Amino acid sequence: MIPLRDSVRSSTTPWATWLLLGVNVAVFLYQWLVESRLEEVAAREVLEASRQLGLSFVPAEAVSLRAQELYAAWLHEWGLVPIELRRFGGPGEYATLFTSMFLHANWLHLAGNLWFLWIFGDNVEDRLGHVPYVLFYAAAGLAAAGTQFAIDPASDVPMIGASGAIAGVLGAYLVLFPRARVLTLVPVFFFLEFLEVPAVLFLLVWFVFQNLAPAAFTPAAEGGVAYWAHIVGFVVGAAFCWLLRRRLRARPIERRAYPASWGGVDTHGRWRGRRLGW
Repeated sequence: MIPLRDSVRSSTTPWATWLLLGVNVAVFLYQWLVESRLEEVAAREVLEASRQLGLSFVPAEAVSLRAQELYAAWLHEWGLVPIELRRFGGPGEYATLFTSMFLHANWLHLAGNLWFLWIFGDNVEDRLGHVPYVLFYAAAGLAAAGTQFAIDPASDVPMIGASGAIAGVLGAYLVLFPRARVLTLVPVFFFLEFLEVPAVLFLLVWFVFQNLAPAAFTPAAEGGVAYWAHIVGFVVGAAFCWLLRRRLRARPIERRAYPASWGGVDTHGRWRGRRLGW
């Protein structure tokens, strides 16, 4: 299921969510720039090696392989590499617990993470407040990264991505807005259906079928996805907001009745107005 929008309107401008979105995009563009420059470095290195060997051509495959090696080394420097954190444990290695949250493997990885943050992050920020929300986001991400390190400390594969932090946001949303609804795009055989579902159902399906079930059947060192980082991020976010649920009660402005043309939540937290449609 792909979320398209939720039924809860924010009462404040989500400056912090926009900032996090912007920082993630900016860092990814910087990654692209670094990768491009490393390709140039690789080309020069291979050209020089070809000259020393007396070759009259530059092997394209050699350039590509060298560029991949250089970029992998760069990711090892800024991504979280458990075995290096365990072996060295210096300030630089511990810093990767944080820097790894802003790196992404490709555009699809980035877009998927930021889309979920866009849909659900503004409401959580509205309830927590701008600065506490940023601190909460970072704490969830650190907890997720730390868990992945603890589960597979011998891994030499860099862990990157904002998924753990965003999973924390989803867990918080589950607790703070249990009666919200989410308009989703659901593939049914060869067709795509628009379906409005309770946020609780959507988030639990995401948690169980996209994280908990794969984690149960996939060894930590295999699969390429940090399922346990997602699981712990989600649980940390939900637990934090559940413990503070009395302090995080909806403000009066959040309980207003929204126009029937849009649909929304009434003063009792029930869905009202016509169903969202396209």
